[in-house]
Amino acid sequence: MEQAICVKRAAALINEFCKSKRRRFLIGVSGGPDSVALLHIILELKAQGQVEELYAAHLHHGIRQSADEDLAFVRNKCRYLGIALFEEQINVPELSVKTKTTLEAAARNARYSFLERARAASGASFILTAHHMGDQAETVLLHLLRGTGLSGLCGMRPATGVLLRPLLTTPKSELMEYLSLNNLAFRVDETNLEPCCMRNRIRLELLPLLEREYNPSIIKSICSMAELLAQDDAYLDLLAEKALEEAALSSCGYDRHKLSKLEKPLKSRAVRLALGKKGALYDLQRGGIESVCSLLNAKTGAVRALPRRMQARTSYEAIVLETLPKDNTEAFEEPFLFPGETVTPAGRFVASWADELKFCEGAAVAYIDADELSCFKALVLRRRMPGDRFHPLGAPGSRKLKAYLIDKKFPKAEREVPLLASGCEVLFFPGGTASNNLRVRKTTKRILRVEFLKNEP
Repeated sequence: MEQAICVKRAAALINEFCKSKRRRFLIGVSGGPDSVALLHIILELKAQGQVEELYAAHLHHGIRQSADEDLAFVRNKCRYLGIALFEEQINVPELSVKTKTTLEAAARNARYSFLERARAASGASFILTAHHMGDQAETVLLHLLRGTGLSGLCGMRPATGVLLRPLLTTPKSELMEYLSLNNLAFRVDETNLEPCCMRNRIRLELLPLLEREYNPSIIKSICSMAELLAQDDAYLDLLAEKALEEAALSSCGYDRHKLSKLEKPLKSRAVRLALGKKGALYDLQRGGIESVCSLLNAKTGAVRALPRRMQARTSYEAIVLETLPKDNTEAFEEPFLFPGETVTPAGRFVASWADELKFCEGAAVAYIDADELSCFKALVLRRRMPGDRFHPLGAPGSRKLKAYLIDKKFPKAEREVPLLASGCEVLFFPGGTASNNLRVRKTTKRILRVEFLKNEP
């Protein structure tokens, strides 16, 4: 009976999140009781025609002396069951030192990176892990003790992208009975029996105390709370996503005045979603999100540094999230070649002959009179410098480039792109126009097309 319950629970969750997708699964198998139970449960579903293909993956962490025996156990089991096994060995202790993270964090990051590589190699649609109700309760308590918001109290989700947790609603006791009824062997990780980290202490000390002294069904209660809160969390995310879409600008960034008018819970969520879309949430704590929120009412040109060479900055009406080039502050000076291609640390300038002008090609392209350009000496590509002057197209005379950029409301970050100059006279500024001195007239004999191709971040 318990066996049937285990299988039904896993099948129900898989059916919920794999409605119209191919059921090709990669299972993370450590050799422990939970992953072995999951492997055999999914095999049952495969025998019933509910799963198309099944693969296994095992990561040797290089932490315990018995890890070699764990690998051998998983190899033999997969060979006996006829399941293709993907394996890899990583020295997690060295990785922990190198990345300056705890051994637990380094192992977790290494494991999920490996599982994704194995999934891609196998062609599987989903990764399955054996997290169960006990793991969920531990995760919620861990977040609570460290300090968390609503999202942290939701614990793990049954489905996150290509990651599925089919046993998340299954008690540990059901899995152990399943193993016993089917006479299935498994490995025991002795480090799980030692109070060596906070998660282990929660499992070995705190949860038993809560069960014994306060609530015998504490694990079930915590998991029920997490499920209810996850529904509220998802609804708030929908509201924040809608607010973010309404604040999105056609050019770049978001209308910071619209975002600033949101209630605080939605405001921080909208900012978090925007950061997530740019991949800037990595290693960003709550204080970092609040710092970005403060930019919504900051002066134009305010900047907040973010992880992974990213930054948030304020434009006149917008807040912009962007990746900085590695050469963001590098000075250079390169002779301008035409026709031809000139490479700079920030990007390439490509100059080619043109028969006619084409409009609406973007601000990184300019059409200029080549004969007028030949009149200027020492044509170079460089960064903006103090004293630079620019004669805007159609203007009566030249003016300071800095004043022109401010007057035209160029975002601060866009003022530092390379430019074409002769001495202190700027002839082409990507993002603006070519100098009036180089404009194409009816009498122009040779037209030069100049395009700036910015390096990808």
